[in-house]
Amino acid sequence: MSEAVRKLYPNGVDSVLDLVGNTALCDSLRMLKKGGRLCQAGFLGGTQPVEFNPIVDMPSGADLSFFGSFVLGSADYPLSNIPMQRIVDSAATGTFKAKSAKVFPFEHLPDAHRLMESNEATGKIVVVM
Repeated sequence: MSEAVRKLYPNGVDSVLDLVGNTALCDSLRMLKKGGRLCQAGFLGGTQPVEFNPIVDMPSGADLSFFGSFVLGSADYPLSNIPMQRIVDSAATGTFKAKSAKVFPFEHLPDAHRLMESNEATGKIVVVM
């Protein structure tokens, strides 16, 4: 994925929200430009250990942080603190770029899964239920 991102943005991107986790960590880091930030906030790709050498794999001047989604709703991270309506409004107005790659009706769920597995989606894959 980093190769595709670097074709579009040769200097890299400002930030990456990685929901895949350890299996994509090093590739996500390669997307960053100097001063970029990566937040690993999920582990959809599994929780197996990652071979990671900060001296080799971490771009100079980049920041890496982690946020475990399992803490959402806890006393320290109450759901009421998340400005959901503002996020939705920002996506609707284009302030947040949240373009869907493709929207599938539920009956075409296998097609959605094939697109996901192909790694050729250029945005979110949405399945309408």
